[in-house]
Amino acid sequence: MNSALCIIIVPLVTFMAAFVQGASGFGFGLVCMALFLDFMGVRDASVIVTCCTFCLNLVILSKLYKHFQWKGIVPLYLSVMIAIPIGVFFMAKADPVILKRIMGAVLILGGVYGVIPTLTKKKWHPVRAGIPCGFLSGLMAGAFSTGGPPLVAYLSTQRFSRYRYSATLQVMFFSASVLRMIMMQQFGLIRPGVILLAAVGMVTAVIGSAMGLKVLTRLSDKTVRLIAVVFLLIWGIRYVFL
Repeated sequence: MNSALCIIIVPLVTFMAAFVQGASGFGFGLVCMALFLDFMGVRDASVIVTCCTFCLNLVILSKLYKHFQWKGIVPLYLSVMIAIPIGVFFMAKADPVILKRIMGAVLILGGVYGVIPTLTKKKWHPVRAGIPCGFLSGLMAGAFSTGGPPLVAYLSTQRFSRYRYSATLQVMFFSASVLRMIMMQQFGLIRPGVILLAAVGMVTAVIGSAMGLKVLTRLSDKTVRLIAVVFLLIWGIRYVFL
């Protein structure tokens, strides 16, 4: 990892990813990981994204916490938390080349998910669907800091209000980021140089999110989603096949 280059790249990438998420709610972690892997390894990138996600979710949750309810999401929540250590263990021990290929596959899956208007109109059962969705999210979050798609897929079927839906996502992401940081510390993945980059990224991520909410509201959801999907598919194919 070129530290001098990354001190420029990290704030630019986190700003852009947060800017897009502020407008569309789409994949801060996915966008960051897609771009970071051109400049650093999966492990360092995951640490930076985890720290930035923690900061972003804390800011958003501070405004939405009153809309959060545990009813109907306990199986989902527990399965996420159980799977995260497994994902972190895999990231810490697996070959970096294999990690990059898998990350590419995750990006492609995220892009494919983005082009499906609705996975089903039927409300998914909190246990039969919540547990596998939560477990998959935890694995992806632990390994690559990209656990959003399975959670969004499940929660979008639960008929929550807009505010409860957003608050639930933030609780999930915030809890996951805390556990990921603890596990990463246990595996010795958090280094002083990476923490410095993460601190810079946190500041620009918060700024980017706020600006995205104000500026990109003029674009339609369809346009923003299309841009994000094309981006994820291109970078995912790069990492898998190139």
